[in-house]
Amino acid sequence: MLTSHTGLTIGGLCAILSLAQVQSCTPLQTQLNASIPEAKPELYKNYNDASEWLNPALQVCSPNEVTLIVLSITKDRRVVAKTDLRRTLVALPAAAWPFGRVIAIQECSISTGEDAQIRNIGDVLAVVKDLGLEIERWPP
Repeated sequence: MLTSHTGLTIGGLCAILSLAQVQSCTPLQTQLNASIPEAKPELYKNYNDASEWLNPALQVCSPNEVTLIVLSITKDRRVVAKTDLRRTLVALPAAAWPFGRVIAIQECSISTGEDAQIRNIGDVLAVVKDLGLEIERWPP
Protein backbone atom coordinates (compact mmCIF):
# COMPACT_ATOMS: atom_id res chain seq x y z
CA MET A 1 0.00 0.00 0.00
CA LEU A 2 1.32 3.42 -0.94
CA THR A 3 1.58 6.05 1.77
CA SER A 4 2.07 9.77 1.28
CA HIS A 5 4.59 11.75 3.30
CA THR A 6 1.77 12.84 5.65
CA GLY A 7 1.00 9.23 6.59
CA LEU A 8 -2.23 9.03 4.60
CA THR A 9 -2.62 6.05 2.33
CA ILE A 10 -3.40 6.85 -1.29
CA GLY A 11 -6.80 5.18 -0.80
CA GLY A 12 -7.49 7.40 2.21
CA LEU A 13 -6.42 10.48 0.29
CA CYS A 14 -8.72 9.53 -2.59
CA ALA A 15 -11.62 9.07 -0.17
CA ILE A 16 -11.02 12.51 1.31
CA LEU A 17 -10.78 14.10 -2.12
CA SER A 18 -13.90 12.27 -3.24
CA LEU A 19 -15.83 13.40 -0.18
CA ALA A 20 -14.71 16.95 -0.83
CA GLN A 21 -15.77 16.52 -4.47
CA VAL A 22 -12.48 18.01 -5.54
CA GLN A 23 -11.52 15.24 -7.93
CA SER A 24 -11.97 11.57 -8.57
CA CYS A 25 -9.04 9.22 -8.09
CA THR A 26 -10.25 6.79 -10.73
CA PRO A 27 -8.58 7.29 -14.08
CA LEU A 28 -10.75 8.96 -16.69
CA GLN A 29 -12.05 6.62 -19.36
CA THR A 30 -10.98 7.91 -22.77
CA GLN A 31 -12.46 5.31 -25.14
CA LEU A 32 -15.93 3.98 -25.78
CA ASN A 33 -17.14 0.93 -23.89
CA ALA A 34 -15.60 -2.13 -25.54
CA SER A 35 -18.99 -3.89 -25.52
CA ILE A 36 -20.36 -1.46 -28.12
CA PRO A 37 -20.28 -3.37 -31.42
CA GLU A 38 -19.09 -2.13 -34.79
CA ALA A 39 -21.58 -0.03 -36.77
CA LYS A 40 -24.50 -2.04 -38.19
CA PRO A 41 -25.58 -0.16 -41.36
CA GLU A 42 -28.39 -2.62 -42.03
CA LEU A 43 -30.13 -1.24 -38.94
CA TYR A 44 -30.01 2.44 -39.89
CA LYS A 45 -29.31 3.02 -43.59
CA ASN A 46 -32.98 3.13 -44.55
CA TYR A 47 -34.27 5.51 -41.90
CA ASN A 48 -36.53 8.26 -43.23
CA ASP A 49 -37.01 10.45 -40.20
CA ALA A 50 -34.78 11.80 -37.42
CA SER A 51 -37.12 10.16 -34.89
CA GLU A 52 -35.92 6.77 -36.18
CA TRP A 53 -32.26 7.54 -35.35
CA LEU A 54 -31.63 5.95 -31.94
CA ASN A 55 -27.86 6.34 -31.64
CA PRO A 56 -26.27 9.56 -30.40
CA ALA A 57 -26.69 12.52 -32.73
CA LEU A 58 -24.86 15.84 -32.63
CA GLN A 59 -26.12 19.18 -33.87
CA VAL A 60 -23.30 21.64 -34.45
CA CYS A 61 -24.89 25.06 -34.10
CA SER A 62 -22.35 27.26 -32.33
CA PRO A 63 -18.58 27.72 -32.20
CA ASN A 64 -18.08 26.25 -28.73
CA GLU A 65 -20.96 23.85 -28.11
CA VAL A 66 -22.85 20.95 -29.63
CA THR A 67 -26.31 19.62 -28.89
CA LEU A 68 -26.38 15.92 -28.03
CA ILE A 69 -29.52 13.89 -28.71
CA VAL A 70 -29.75 10.21 -27.70
CA LEU A 71 -33.29 8.98 -28.38
CA SER A 72 -32.48 5.43 -27.30
CA ILE A 73 -32.16 6.56 -23.68
CA THR A 74 -33.87 9.98 -23.35
CA LYS A 75 -36.01 12.48 -25.20
CA ASP A 76 -33.98 15.34 -23.71
CA ARG A 77 -31.41 17.32 -25.66
CA ARG A 78 -28.23 18.30 -23.89
CA VAL A 79 -25.90 21.16 -24.81
CA VAL A 80 -22.29 20.10 -24.35
CA ALA A 81 -19.16 22.26 -24.53
CA LYS A 82 -16.99 20.91 -27.33
CA THR A 83 -14.18 20.56 -24.78
CA ASP A 84 -16.40 18.04 -22.90
CA LEU A 85 -17.61 16.16 -25.98
CA ARG A 86 -15.22 13.22 -25.73
CA ARG A 87 -15.89 12.68 -22.03
CA THR A 88 -19.65 12.95 -22.61
CA LEU A 89 -19.70 10.42 -25.46
CA VAL A 90 -17.46 7.98 -23.58
CA ALA A 91 -19.73 8.21 -20.52
CA LEU A 92 -22.83 7.15 -22.48
CA PRO A 93 -24.01 3.63 -21.62
CA ALA A 94 -23.83 0.83 -24.20
CA ALA A 95 -27.65 1.06 -24.48
CA ALA A 96 -27.18 4.45 -26.16
CA TRP A 97 -25.57 2.73 -29.17
CA PRO A 98 -28.16 0.25 -30.59
CA PHE A 99 -26.81 0.74 -34.15
CA GLY A 100 -23.23 0.13 -33.00
CA ARG A 101 -20.34 2.57 -33.32
CA VAL A 102 -21.98 5.21 -35.50
CA ILE A 103 -23.04 8.78 -34.76
CA ALA A 104 -25.14 11.27 -36.72
CA ILE A 105 -23.82 14.80 -37.17
CA GLN A 106 -25.76 17.77 -38.46
CA GLU A 107 -24.64 21.35 -39.05
CA CYS A 108 -27.38 23.84 -38.21
CA SER A 109 -26.67 26.51 -40.79
CA ILE A 110 -24.83 27.41 -43.93
CA SER A 111 -21.55 29.15 -43.18
CA THR A 112 -18.42 30.46 -44.86
CA GLY A 113 -14.93 28.99 -44.67
CA GLU A 114 -13.85 31.61 -42.14
CA ASP A 115 -16.80 30.94 -39.86
CA ALA A 116 -15.98 29.61 -36.40
CA GLN A 117 -18.68 27.00 -36.86
CA ILE A 118 -16.60 25.37 -39.59
CA ARG A 119 -13.70 25.11 -37.15
CA ASN A 120 -16.11 23.68 -34.58
CA ILE A 121 -17.36 20.97 -36.97
CA GLY A 122 -13.73 20.09 -37.65
CA ASP A 123 -13.05 19.75 -33.93
CA VAL A 124 -16.20 17.67 -33.47
CA LEU A 125 -15.29 15.38 -36.37
CA ALA A 126 -11.78 14.93 -34.95
CA VAL A 127 -13.15 13.76 -31.57
CA VAL A 128 -15.65 11.43 -33.22
CA LYS A 129 -13.06 9.91 -35.56
CA ASP A 130 -10.58 9.47 -32.70
CA LEU A 131 -13.23 7.47 -30.83
CA GLY A 132 -13.47 5.15 -33.85
CA LEU A 133 -17.04 6.08 -34.72
CA GLU A 134 -18.58 5.90 -38.19
CA ILE A 135 -20.19 9.19 -39.20
CA GLU A 136 -23.63 9.67 -40.74
CA ARG A 137 -24.04 13.24 -41.94
CA TRP A 138 -27.53 14.75 -41.64
CA PRO A 139 -29.55 15.28 -43.63
CA PRO A 140 -28.92 11.84 -45.16
